[in-house]
Amino acid sequence: MPPVQGPPLTASLQLATGRPPRLSLSQDTLSALLEQVQEQGALNLSITSLMGSSSPLQGQVTDSSSLTMSALFPLIPQLSRVLPGSLPLELRVRVSNEPVVTVRDGRATVTLKATIDFISPALQSPQGLLFSLDVDIVLNITPSVSDGKLQTSLALDSINLTRFPPSLDAASASSLTEWLKKVLTAIYVPSLKDAFQVSVPLPNVLNTSLRNAEVDITDVDEFSSQSTLPRSCSGGASMLFPF
Repeated sequence: MPPVQGPPLTASLQLATGRPPRLSLSQDTLSALLEQVQEQGALNLSITSLMGSSSPLQGQVTDSSSLTMSALFPLIPQLSRVLPGSLPLELRVRVSNEPVVTVRDGRATVTLKATIDFISPALQSPQGLLFSLDVDIVLNITPSVSDGKLQTSLALDSINLTRFPPSLDAASASSLTEWLKKVLTAIYVPSLKDAFQVSVPLPNVLNTSLRNAEVDITDVDEFSSQSTLPRSCSGGASMLFPF
């Protein structure tokens, strides 16, 4: 990502001797990296096409890779009675709150509290909004060191619907959740991976090179010293199906 003007990112690092050396990252460090990405708007995405999607979505789009209303018909059958399947469909993922990082047993996850708007410009509703969902998107975080630089990769763990239109029954909500998980895996997570190509150069500590260090994560801020790493790296609208 382009360099960002601002103060340096202060991170707690613990270096353990051995071959190769081991680098421990604090929960606060991962939170700071994620907050930088959110401030740049990289956690928000408009999904209008399944082009380039991986196997989870193959066979679910008939004529082209563009999203259309027909993709929702098997999930919400009542839509097929009121809307043509040819209408274009757009999914807007909006993350407004700060990402919440959780560390347990050396495994880190981040929860993105997101609103996903289902939109079609042709709809006779403000902003073409069909309906909205609130979801918790849970991602696994895997830090690593490559060529002396700290890097972070993400993978989708789960999504949980926290708010959806009352017109959706339990079966439709469950089917929509599974479909969304495939869309996010194929489109949203790869977009985040591009945003997280953050390579933070690591300092030399006591003349010890961290070029091939192993990385683990701790949820306890037990470090006695800190090293400074250079920084590199809504609601309210009316809808067709209101809550």
